[in-house]
Amino acid sequence: MGLEGEATDAEVVRAVLAGDVERYAVLVGRYRDRFARYAARMLGSRDVAEDAVQDALVRAFDRLADCRSPTSLPGGCS
Repeated sequence: MGLEGEATDAEVVRAVLAGDVERYAVLVGRYRDRFARYAARMLGSRDVAEDAVQDALVRAFDRLADCRSPTSLPGGCS
């Protein structure tokens, strides 16, 4: 598996599902800001958006193994 910045989303997901839960931080780092900007536009508040994204990322972690295609993030889960 490549370095943190070089690992694909699929590699990171496989590592997390194999028990290396600390690697989930790689996905958070890749997507949090983008999701927060989008949520802020939708919700009209940066603070509310940050809370919503935090909650969503925690829920995504909890449900990662239930994804139809966890290796095709960010859109592979339902």
